[in-house]
Amino acid sequence: MARCRTLNHLDSQRGLGLAEFLVVAAIVITMAAIAIPVMQQDDRAGSDMRRLLADAVWARSHARTTWETINLRVDTKQNRWRCETEAGEPLSTPGGTGWKELHPQLSFASNDGDPDTFSFLASGRASQSASVLILGGSNSWTLQVNPLSGKLNAKTEGGPR
Repeated sequence: MARCRTLNHLDSQRGLGLAEFLVVAAIVITMAAIAIPVMQQDDRAGSDMRRLLADAVWARSHARTTWETINLRVDTKQNRWRCETEAGEPLSTPGGTGWKELHPQLSFASNDGDPDTFSFLASGRASQSASVLILGGSNSWTLQVNPLSGKLNAKTEGGPR
């Protein structure tokens, strides 16, 4: 009699059945299908901010080495940017010439009325405060320049907009 109770007890602890496993797998796949595109957009925004920041650092460095004012002009309407001389002539930057464009799922926006053009003087300082936003995914990125020091600051603000 004791042996029968032991076998019945073992039968009730077999684990998950196939139907239960399929339900759990379907839930996990559905959640991944929702989350992955949003995470990819966040990665694209961060990647494009790093590209923009690299060009801004290069423009500041170029201004200091050539003793010329160099502008990083951001065209918020067309979602593109380029480095140029004070006269507006495009400069060849590492990785290309002319305009560089944001990923199609991202967009630029002006930030609190600041100018969208970053002007770096021969001293390495900026002629004025400037900032721009990159919008995409579940967060936004801000690139700002401090006019007194010329320091560039890129930061993200996560969460839904």
